[in-house]
Amino acid sequence: MTVSGSDLPTKEKPFAHGQVLAPDTAYTVPGRGVFSTDATGRIVHVETEYGGKGNLNYDLMQPAADTTYVVGGKHVYVTDHASRTVLAEFDDLQLGDADRSESVQKRIGKEGGVGYEGGHLLANMFGGGGEKINIVPMLKDVNRGADKSFGNLEKALQRLVSGESPENVRLQVKPQFEDSSAVPRQVDVRYAVNNGRWINVQFPNARS
Repeated sequence: MTVSGSDLPTKEKPFAHGQVLAPDTAYTVPGRGVFSTDATGRIVHVETEYGGKGNLNYDLMQPAADTTYVVGGKHVYVTDHASRTVLAEFDDLQLGDADRSESVQKRIGKEGGVGYEGGHLLANMFGGGGEKINIVPMLKDVNRGADKSFGNLEKALQRLVSGESPENVRLQVKPQFEDSSAVPRQVDVRYAVNNGRWINVQFPNARS
């Protein structure tokens, strides 16, 4: 079903946010993507694209609860009951050049308070977009610290997927939340190179 006319969302509004639609139906929204409902009429699967600087995708800025988002056909995000991203999964990590939204990063960083900043689950250098679905409050030392940090792990993965003989890297990022907090207490990361064993890394994300 193709959505048209007054049913189309405005620029800064997600499609059918919180509405009950026809069950088991795929809605094609021009400029936004395909939104599929379950047997109850709730949107549970979205195929869409990142926006760009000054043109953020508001379906990714205000993601729905308990929904799977496939962005650009390769980046998968899963939200929980509170619309928080609890899984970001990438089966074939590739170099990219996505736009960064400093305003979104600052706003999300403020949710954590002093010492936090907005950290991407998939870095811009891998094509990760600047929308909220891809950003959580991270301690600065976790996001880009000098020692064991998510940023340093990303640089190591960048080396693996670049060069004349790039490796195949599968990556999963799982923010762990407690209660209703918007700040993950820990960010669990695991990756596999050339279909090898999974390597697990944990980044505690609570102020000591």
